[in-house]
Amino acid sequence: MIDRQKRDTLAQALRDLVSGRIDNLAFDELDYPGDITVSDDAALFGIFYAVWPLYDDFRSHKLETSGAQRLILKRAILFLHADLEFEWTEKGSLVQRIGRRLLGLLAPSHMVPPPKVDPSVWPFFRSSDYQLALSHPRLLNPSAVQGPATH
Repeated sequence: MIDRQKRDTLAQALRDLVSGRIDNLAFDELDYPGDITVSDDAALFGIFYAVWPLYDDFRSHKLETSGAQRLILKRAILFLHADLEFEWTEKGSLVQRIGRRLLGLLAPSHMVPPPKVDPSVWPFFRSSDYQLALSHPRLLNPSAVQGPATH
């Protein structure tokens, strides 16, 4: 499920954090429209908690990141504006997830197909999805942001 309002809010907060318009404490204290960590949109939880280790939440400071970290944050912002489901979250009950892990450990490697994921484009799941989002950014498409024109 894609929660467009909450994704837009988190995307803007990340943009503000990365650009230095807000500090880490302001990012933590943003008034999200509801608690993003309990949203049905797994991207909100996954991205928010992937950013959390990048800063110290005991003292106020601007975000300092490496070039690689900035690229990940920019991809996260791009993903939040894309209309893609977040596929990094394992689905199923705890028992089902543990069972899949155990089967993966016990089965010969030729029986477990390799995942079709590209971790270098996280939070996108596939390089093709990332390339499509780069070539058609939502914020540069006025109808996607403002809705269809009415006359």
